[in-house]
Amino acid sequence: MKSQHVEVEGLTAHYVVAGRGPALVLLHGGANDWREWEENIGALSQKLEVYALDLPGFGLTPKPEARYTLNFLANFVHGFMQAVGLSYASLGGHSLGAGVALKFALRFPDRVERLILVDAWGFGRVTLLGWLIVTSCNLFRRVFQPGRFYPFLEKEPGQGNHWLSPEELRKLEVPALIVWGERDLYLPVAQAHRAHQLLPNSELFIFQGCGHAPQRERREEFNQVVLKFLLSGRDEASSRCS
Repeated sequence: MKSQHVEVEGLTAHYVVAGRGPALVLLHGGANDWREWEENIGALSQKLEVYALDLPGFGLTPKPEARYTLNFLANFVHGFMQAVGLSYASLGGHSLGAGVALKFALRFPDRVERLILVDAWGFGRVTLLGWLIVTSCNLFRRVFQPGRFYPFLEKEPGQGNHWLSPEELRKLEVPALIVWGERDLYLPVAQAHRAHQLLPNSELFIFQGCGHAPQRERREEFNQVVLKFLLSGRDEASSRCS
């Protein structure tokens, strides 16, 4: 696993990369950085070329001057893929990162092979308990400039200025795996079922007895589920071409 930097949208973006194979770009959730995926990269990179990116203002990627919206973040991911030479990739995201992955797929559907949406933003409101946890988190205060990230969150939790509209989502044809923790107190599991109803080409996998971060809480099973989804159909295609 290599730690690298690349210039994206005027920022020096930090990321790690590992493995060879079909490309997968991983996007972390709020109050996290690329290390949110640290326990997944080893297994996933056995079959995939995995990129785990620090989004602007997180980890080793500097804080942005631009307004912090899903559109800004989707454009940033697009710029990152261009900078590292990825014309096409699967995107995986957790919480905020899943919302970014969805916005990216809506804006640039021809650049996305498949989606992994883990306890995703964009399908309902954050619970009061979850919202209190997020807004009281000291990490948010340390990481973000005052007046940058908080207005994006506070106007509409999980929404900001660019909502993922049901009308747009119903038209999204990119294959998507929706992964959710049954006991997520932040984004309730009912939102997983709503996501599955809205996304026409989606599969749903719910981890029983699991909270908001199944990629950590149930990492071995999570890795297996993700690899099965991302690699399905590839062996058959290779056989037909040989």
